[in-house]
Amino acid sequence: MRPRISGCMLGMMTDNLKLFKLINDNPSLKKQLSDKVFSVTYNTDGKPFEGSFLE
Repeated sequence: MRPRISGCMLGMMTDNLKLFKLINDNPSLKKQLSDKVFSVTYNTDGKPFEGSFLE
């Protein structure tokens, strides 16, 4: 791999591992995130999501 690509991949992996650790170490964050993802993806009306993820 070229150095730029490997640096980019390493950066992405580091960010993802930090997020994984944050979620696993904080049960309330895990629940909040799970609830948000469920509310956005479970749509019985079949309409696209039009809100904000940061609400």
